[in-house]
Amino acid sequence: MLKYNVPYEVSGMYMGTQYGKLTYPILDDFISADEKISGVEMRGMFKFLGLGRFGRGGAFWSCHFYNKNTKKIVCVSGYLDASPMSSWTKQLREIQAVLKSVEISK
Repeated sequence: MLKYNVPYEVSGMYMGTQYGKLTYPILDDFISADEKISGVEMRGMFKFLGLGRFGRGGAFWSCHFYNKNTKKIVCVSGYLDASPMSSWTKQLREIQAVLKSVEISK
């Protein structure tokens, strides 16, 4: 899905989830702050792939849940392309806050 929907600035490269020994995504139960939405959250690392080389990457956090009104699965994701030389804690907490505050409108 990422290959076709998240292109890189270099044509022929795309975003890919890392599945290495130390970077394999973590899955947990998800519940919104108001406890009205529950589903699955996934945290992990991504990098841009393609053309036989790698582009930059970083961390991601996403949640997936079923919307009973539309009868569709919804995915809300946040990606952090940050320097490996600085802490990512603040930015990751901001992404988590956005995900936890998701609401379904009528």
